[in-house]
Amino acid sequence: MARVLAQARVPLAPDTNSYRSRVDVAEIAGAAKDAGLRLVRFLWCGNDGTIRAKASGVEGLEQRIRSGIGVTVAMEAMNSLDQLQRVEGMGPVGELRVVPDPSTFRVVPYAPRTGAMICDQLALDGDPAPVCQRSFLKRMERRLADRGALLDVGFENEFTLASASDGTLRPIDSSLCFSTIGMTAAQEYVDALVAALERQGILLEQYHAELGHGQQEISTGHAPALRAADEQIFVRETIRGVAAASGLVASLAPKPRPDAAGNGCHIHFSLWDRARERNLFHSADAPDALSPEARMFMAGVLAHLPGLCGLTAASLSTYRRISPQKW
Repeated sequence: MARVLAQARVPLAPDTNSYRSRVDVAEIAGAAKDAGLRLVRFLWCGNDGTIRAKASGVEGLEQRIRSGIGVTVAMEAMNSLDQLQRVEGMGPVGELRVVPDPSTFRVVPYAPRTGAMICDQLALDGDPAPVCQRSFLKRMERRLADRGALLDVGFENEFTLASASDGTLRPIDSSLCFSTIGMTAAQEYVDALVAALERQGILLEQYHAELGHGQQEISTGHAPALRAADEQIFVRETIRGVAAASGLVASLAPKPRPDAAGNGCHIHFSLWDRARERNLFHSADAPDALSPEARMFMAGVLAHLPGLCGLTAASLSTYRRISPQKW
C-alpha cells in the first residue's frame, strides 16, 4: 500500500499548479482489495462546509471510480441543518455524479477497513457541474497558470476536544493558552492524530493547546491550492475520526460553547511564479515588503469578502465567534 499511496500523490511538472490522476483505476481497486478494505468513501465538501460522502463496496469499486455515484442535485442547496433552500434548478428532481479522483486515494487510519477519495461533482453528460467547488478551484488554478503563477495554501485548524457525559460535552481540560498542562491532557490523542496524519502523507508542522478549554490547534504543511484543499478535507476527517476512536468528541464548530473561545480555520496563501523561484507577494524595495501583486490580491479578497462569508461563515455559530470583542 505504501507504494500505491506514494504513486497516488505525484506532483506535476512546475509548469502546472495542479495534480491529477496518474494512477490506474484498476490498480486502485486492486490495492483496496489487497489492503482488506470493505468500503471506500467518496468524499466531497458542500457549500455549507459539511463534509459528506457515499461509500462504495470493494466489489464493483473499479466501475464506480469511473462512473461515480449518484446524488440529488438538491444537496448543494442544503444548509448546515440539512434544510433545503429554494435555489432554481436544485430541487428534488435530477442528479449529479460524485466521481472520485484516484490520485487522492488513501487508506484512512481511523476507520476499520476503510479507504477514501476526494470527488468532483459532474453533470450526467460528464461535464463539471456548475455547483462543483473542486472544479471551480481547478478553473481558477488554470487561470493563474495562464498568468504564469501558482497559489500555495496552508491551513491552521482549531478544534475543541471533549468527552461526552450524560448528553453534555465536557472539555478535556481547563488549562491556560499554550499551557503544557493542556498538552499533557491531550497528549495520547495528539500522538494518535499525528500518527494518522503521517500515515496519509500529511505533514504536521506545529501543534499547541489553544486559548479555550480543551482547545487544540494544528498547522499542516502548505501545498498547491487544489492539493491543499483536498488534504484539508482529510485533516478535518482525521481530527474527528481519531477522536471518535479514542472515545472523545472533536468539534471544529466556530463556537461550540457560547462562553468559550471560538474555533477558527486560518488560511495562509502565497503567490509564486511557475518555476517556484520567486514569491510574487514579496518586494524587497517596499517599506512593508509587499509587492503590487500582493496588494491587488488582497484587494480582490476584500472586494469579494461579503460573498465569501456565505461560504466561509455558513452557520449561525460563526457569527457568535466573529462578533466584536470576541476571539
